[in-house]
Amino acid sequence: MTDKLFWAELQKILRRRLQWLWLAALAGFMCFWVWGGTVAEADIVVDGVRSHGLEAIRKNREIARQWEGTLTLEKLYRILDTYGIAVNETDDRDSPRGGNWVSRYATEALTDYKQRENGGSAVFLDREYLERFSDQLKQTQPYFCYMEGMNTLFETQFSMNLLLLGILGIALAPVFSEEYQCLTAPVLRTSLGGGQRTVTAKLLAAAVFSETLYLVADGLLLFSFLCIYGTDGLKASAWLCGWAGENGAGLCMGEAYLINFAWGALGILLMCVLTLFFSAKYRRSFVALLGALTCLLGGIALVTVVSRILPFFPFRIVCIAVGMCSPFYLMVTAASSGMGGYAFLSHGLRIALAGGTILWCILQIGRDWNRRDA
Repeated sequence: MTDKLFWAELQKILRRRLQWLWLAALAGFMCFWVWGGTVAEADIVVDGVRSHGLEAIRKNREIARQWEGTLTLEKLYRILDTYGIAVNETDDRDSPRGGNWVSRYATEALTDYKQRENGGSAVFLDREYLERFSDQLKQTQPYFCYMEGMNTLFETQFSMNLLLLGILGIALAPVFSEEYQCLTAPVLRTSLGGGQRTVTAKLLAAAVFSETLYLVADGLLLFSFLCIYGTDGLKASAWLCGWAGENGAGLCMGEAYLINFAWGALGILLMCVLTLFFSAKYRRSFVALLGALTCLLGGIALVTVVSRILPFFPFRIVCIAVGMCSPFYLMVTAASSGMGGYAFLSHGLRIALAGGTILWCILQIGRDWNRRDA
């Protein structure tokens, strides 16, 4: 009986057209973003010859393989000796740089290119900075290879997942509320094994739909990037890309991606349960959607806006802590903070708070569905 209920509830979710229209729009937008923001903008200058698009990416990968391995300060200097500083003497902050990917990476690590306010040639960073950077390289011994695609993948993934969370709210807002609006809720509570089985079937169907959608969307995005950039960047140390703190210096980009993928599944589940909670509590699809989006955007606002305008430091900490446990921030900050020590404690607290919220919402859903006045 439960299996039949599960498939019936899953079919209800899949039959709604509005979510598929939004998903189709998201797919088109992401195709445009990936091609226009990565492939179309790729360029390389080798021996005075400039290449663009897929050809530039191919040449960058070939050059990077020659320098693959443990990164040292001496290797970065050899790269600059071979290719020169990847910046034009007359360029400004909005101009594209010349050179290839490895020379650009060495330029960013050893010169003040990113720090310059005005145009002009880049100069080497001061000796104290380079000594500290050299010590970090000796301690961590990071693995260096072509990782431009992985850098872009993370940023694209985060943007796509934010839109995906919004679409998930649209898809799941009617799960409970439509039963009240169609006056079928009393019938479901007194038939087919009672209200508990109905609640279980709806929760399982919504969770399976949410996680499958997340798996397919992020899987296709990863596949598209691997087709464009290859698998080279999966081996690179995440620390070199800025995606792991000092506690996670041993992570490679592939491991960092898996960590974020797992946290993303938790963020998706939290968004799913929050939407179902508002759907069962307020019995209106529009109100349920507003409640879910408030939790989603409210978490972002707590971290990026509210915490900055509060006058008292303790209040800021509370706002950031709560915001970091919201659906979107669960999906974006795991790998960037590394593992171990304080980061491990922070991850544990976030999992506990998110898990507690999910459990509380599930209990409230069951109570609201079986209320006598419902």
